[in-house]
Amino acid sequence: MNLQSLKLQIKTPLYDKTVLYFQKVLQAEVVDTWQNGEVHGTILGFRTLQQRVFLEVFQCKEIHDYSAFSIQFAVPSLADYMLQLPAEYLTGRPIKRDWGSTYLHLRDPNGARVTIYQQG
Repeated sequence: MNLQSLKLQIKTPLYDKTVLYFQKVLQAEVVDTWQNGEVHGTILGFRTLQQRVFLEVFQCKEIHDYSAFSIQFAVPSLADYMLQLPAEYLTGRPIKRDWGSTYLHLRDPNGARVTIYQQG
């Protein structure tokens, strides 16, 4: 059996902020959204990943600790990516690693690390 896609889920009381963050920072597109009473959910897709990777943002009341959680995306040019990134989301400078890759670390509204990197 072959795996076809990957979906990660973030449960958060910061639902609207989180959906907007991934739309603005990573150009995520809404694939599906639903509401069941007070519960909301949105599945975001990434066009350039050919609908193989999804991020589900699920509204909940509990606050979770995402400080050890990391989502990483490779880009062909980190400099080009940074030029199209809205300034309010740029919170640090790129870091060149010993193995040649360059990493830009961001934080989503829940404290999860979002890393955009260019391989060396």
